[in-house]
This record gives sequence, structure tokens and C-alpha cells, in this order.
Amino acid sequence: KQKIREHRLKILKRTLVTALIVFVIIAGLFLFLALRHYEDFDVNSTVERSDTAATIFEEFQGNILKYSNDGALYTDTYNERIWNQTYEMTDPQIDICEDYLTIYDKKGTMIYIMTKEGILGGIETTMPIQQVRVASQGTVAVLMKKDASGYLAMYDKTGAKLLHCHRMP
Repeated sequence: KQKIREHRLKILKRTLVTALIVFVIIAGLFLFLALRHYEDFDVNSTVERSDTAATIFEEFQGNILKYSNDGALYTDTYNERIWNQTYEMTDPQIDICEDYLTIYDKKGTMIYIMTKEGILGGIETTMPIQQVRVASQGTVAVLMKKDASGYLAMYDKTGAKLLHCHRMP
């Protein structure tokens, strides 16, 4: 019985020492990662920005969308152009849902429906646009306002009208 007890104590001591060593290694690694700092870096590539202060950047489908009053440019993360869409808008706004993007002129009359491959369709409204929302399947809802009345129109992803409703003031 004495030998069994001594053997069990020996195994317990080995287990505790092993657990303590593993804990010290993990704690040391954690402290190293938490307290490290960099003193130098290498620049892999640079891109000169030639846009205006009014240019807005958004992430779309893992790439970069740059848009302003004059147009939209969609590039990958290496600044390689995927597509470019020119337009003239006073107050360009966007709405994104999954694979679809709309660019529209708030208080204007033009809407572009885009994917990461490029333009799918365009919509020109007869009344000023207040707000646009695109759904995950590409359907576009447009809220327009004329005088004191609001109008709602629905379009498919190619820009074909699906529904037009009039809302009383």
C-alpha cells in the first residue's frame, strides 16, 4: 500500500508540474502577443488618390466602391478597376443589400442598379426621389415626392416597373 501511495503521489506531482509548465508557456505567449509592438514596416504598394473631398468610399462585396457627384468606380483591394459608371448627380446616395447596389440622386430622378459585375439597369423617375431601397433579389422600392404627396414605385433588377402607388398627404 505504501508503494502504491508513493506511486500515486509521484504521478500527481508529475501532472501538477506538467500543468504548471503548460500554464506558464500559455501565459508567456499571451503576454508576448499582448505587449509586443512594431518598430518598422515595409510598404508593399501605394496608390495616389486623385479624388475630391466629396468622394465617398464604401465596401461592397469585399471590394471598394468610390462614388461622387460625377460617377462611381468599383475597384478590388489592389486598386484594379472592375467597373466604372459615369453620371451627374447633385446628391448621390447608395443602398446595398447582399449582391445588389443602387446609386440614386436624392431629390433627382436617376437610379442605377448595380452588381459586382456592373450595371444591370437604370431607372428614370418623373418625380424627385426621396429614398431608394434594394432587396436581396434586386427588386427596387422608390419613394418619390411631388408637392405634398408621396408616391411609391417598385422596379425589378433591370429597371422595369412592377408597381406604382399614390399616397395621399
